[in-house]
Amino acid sequence: MSSIKLRFNDILADPKRRFVEKLDDGQKGLFLMLLMLMGYYQNQVPTDATSLKRVLNLQDTPEKIATDVNHICEVYMTSLKKGDFIMFNNFKLTNKPPKGLRVKSPSSPALDLVKLFRTKHKEILDIGYIPNWARDTVIIKAMLESFSRPELEMVMDEFLRAALEEDTWWADKVSIPTLKSCAHHVIGRLRGSKGGKKR
Repeated sequence: MSSIKLRFNDILADPKRRFVEKLDDGQKGLFLMLLMLMGYYQNQVPTDATSLKRVLNLQDTPEKIATDVNHICEVYMTSLKKGDFIMFNNFKLTNKPPKGLRVKSPSSPALDLVKLFRTKHKEILDIGYIPNWARDTVIIKAMLESFSRPELEMVMDEFLRAALEEDTWWADKVSIPTLKSCAHHVIGRLRGSKGGKKR
């Protein structure tokens, strides 16, 4: 996880007093949580309120969360709502690791597949997926011991397609841990479908 340097003094000393006067207490807390998520997700947090509620363990309704996110983006010129993601213009200043701790995040086949799952999740289900990077990468790494990368990509596609189009048990709990739980079932479906096409 990125080392986060929150500049609370800069926020409180804002001449427009946006944080102090234009946000209520709940919105202040949400703003700070979004700022911390920016460090973790490298300045690309989905605006999907249901995902934010789950990841941040918020008590508000998704409707209230969506309203608060929109208000924060309207109040802060330093924040930019871009499509399905929130991005901070001053991200590099606000989330800069201290000198000596600035290391480039390593890539790996498992990490790349977690990123691919996030992309496919958005493309197929039209909902942003917020990974638990450490947990999900470990799971995918273990799955790569049983499946080749092409097989795993096919499993992802079928898993997400079925969640969208069919009454599957995993339709309301689509995640990488759930993908692992039903991967062999999905592979069986794929093999059965291919076998059924043979004449």
